[in-house]
Amino acid sequence: AMVVIEGNYSVYAPNAFTPDGDGINEGFRPFIMDQDERLYKLTIFDRWGEPIWSSTDPTKAWDGRMGGEVIKSDVYVWKLETRDELDRLNHEYIGHVTLLK
Repeated sequence: AMVVIEGNYSVYAPNAFTPDGDGINEGFRPFIMDQDERLYKLTIFDRWGEPIWSSTDPTKAWDGRMGGEVIKSDVYVWKLETRDELDRLNHEYIGHVTLLK
């Protein structure tokens, strides 16, 4: 499914994904409109607050893996650090995503 974001700076983050190899909804990443891509960091944490994955590439999605293996179905916390290209303001978002396999 294609996500269309209309308007100025905005962030949409799915609340679940299914890294089960069927080619549909395999990864998790926020979709951001009008961001300054020079400042971007997405970090995924386990239920104990330990970071298990991060990326500074806004086109890269977390594939549900840690150490090469898809980890267990659970709710994971994410933190997104980004910058609004229009107003030049830094933003930090925290949310959760459910990994289903």
